[in-house]
Amino acid sequence: MDLDNYRSKIISCDYKILRILEQRYNCVLKVSNYKQRNRKPILDKKREEEVRENFLNNMNHTYFKKYHESEFLDIINSITDVSRNIQYRKIYRKNIVLIGFMGCGKTTIGRILAKKIGVKFLDTDYQIEKRVMMKIGDIFDKLGEEYFRKVESDVIKNITEKFCGVISTGGGSVLNKVNVKNLKSSGKLIYLKSSAENILYNLKRSTKVRPMLRQNLNINYIQKFIKSRSEIYNRVKDFEINVDDLSIDQIINVIIKLM
Repeated sequence: MDLDNYRSKIISCDYKILRILEQRYNCVLKVSNYKQRNRKPILDKKREEEVRENFLNNMNHTYFKKYHESEFLDIINSITDVSRNIQYRKIYRKNIVLIGFMGCGKTTIGRILAKKIGVKFLDTDYQIEKRVMMKIGDIFDKLGEEYFRKVESDVIKNITEKFCGVISTGGGSVLNKVNVKNLKSSGKLIYLKSSAENILYNLKRSTKVRPMLRQNLNINYIQKFIKSRSEIYNRVKDFEINVDDLSIDQIINVIIKLM
């Protein structure tokens, strides 16, 4: 058999894989419907582990099992990741977008929430740092706030077109109407409301540089800053949670019920 024949056979195999994956994910959609009706969680770690174990145990090719088992494990992990995302989009339909003042806990809550429901998590500030290859504070210092806001808008546009999961946004992201439009087109905006006292406490414990505060890390300045932005948060939010007197688990449970 010549090279072209082998390549033709590979294409035929790819086609069969695609058809099988479509069948598999069609079953996943039906599982999603069941979970939605019966209020079952998306993430089932025990079930996913059973799927992985069954997949590897049924490898018949000695060479691949000996030398490439880890790559095959990557394949089934990717398949289960897609399954989770299909279930999430079917059950929740929208991204969960966390908005609010810096220090209210968006990143911490978002990361734990995403892990609990078994979906991806994305922090817009982190994505900006990755793109520019600078920390947020350095971007403000060396390139200016205007540049930062432009990159922030580009990041938000890109992720709202493609991403499915939980998004934590920068405190000033919703000041831009285009950002709000893009975020709302892809998800529900949940305003994590917190008092100036609680925010100050969290900011003092954090090692993250906050360019908008700099030398103004005091209660009076934070109160004024919150007041200047609270009207915008209230206008764009879909839901609001006052996080001051709630544990992280309680906040997450409230979010899940809202969605």
